[in-house]
Amino acid sequence: MKKIGMAAIVMVAVLGGLTSCTKDNSGTSAASTTSITNTGAGNGGKGNGGSPVGNTRAILESGTWKVTGFSTGQSFEGYAFNFSDDGVVRVTNSGTMYTGSWATTAELQDIIHLEFGEESATLPALNGDWQVVNINANLVQVTGYGGKGGSFSFEKM
Repeated sequence: MKKIGMAAIVMVAVLGGLTSCTKDNSGTSAASTTSITNTGAGNGGKGNGGSPVGNTRAILESGTWKVTGFSTGQSFEGYAFNFSDDGVVRVTNSGTMYTGSWATTAELQDIIHLEFGEESATLPALNGDWQVVNINANLVQVTGYGGKGGSFSFEKM
């Protein structure tokens, strides 16, 4: 009986130590300091140890973004992108608002799917699937996926 009682006390002490929390007073959130590079192959697309898709959604929903470095030369100067949790992306340019849809998936890589109508001559260039290759709180770099060429970045405004 003593052995069972002692084992239970040790188990409670160990579990209690594993589940205890401490307050972080640094004032820095993990999202603002963590950069995830998605390696895609070999580990189910989980990059640096965990799928950034949850992070991708949360990061894109966290502010207003601009497109930079679009490799096919299309200019998105003056366009502001706002991603909402209902799958709608709202884009404003010179006082005009456009809407499209967006989603994230994680199969072998983390993918952002964008879809815009023909109301804008510029936005349909972003239609399709984009693989997330690097992400942090202020930058989401993507490259074409599934036969789509090109690359660009979303930079937080």
